[in-house]
Amino acid sequence: MTEERLPYQGLVPIRLAKAELGVRGMAGNNIERRTFKAGEFLFREGDEGEEAFILESGSVRLSKAGQALGQSAVADVIRMPGELFGALPLVDKRLRQFNAMAEIPTEVFVITQERFQARLDDADPFVKGFVQLLVKNVRTMSDRLSKGGHIEGF
Repeated sequence: MTEERLPYQGLVPIRLAKAELGVRGMAGNNIERRTFKAGEFLFREGDEGEEAFILESGSVRLSKAGQALGQSAVADVIRMPGELFGALPLVDKRLRQFNAMAEIPTEVFVITQERFQARLDDADPFVKGFVQLLVKNVRTMSDRLSKGGHIEGF
């Protein structure tokens, strides 16, 4: 498999400490922890996005399938514990736009759609609208950049 590094795709992972998400001591709060072997996929492009992930340890490569058979383009590599990735589909219900594969043995905490929705339902209406608008803007930027477009101010 050949790989190339993609230009910025609007896919900068949100680097959040677990405390900032209000999930300090996640293992003790009935939040699932999952382990993946090197080369194992967490999710694939086109999958439904029913979970988001927070890296506990290891490394996850985010890539997009290339035009030629067997090619992929690396969008980002998640290495920092506490990084959140795969979260946009929890808000906008769109399919996954990237593959996520463990580069080395990797542990993640899993945020399910149900857990996320319960927290969002409890949020102030302004916060809900803000989150939805933010996700829409990120998706729009990512779509434009993946098609070779330009975004003002960047």
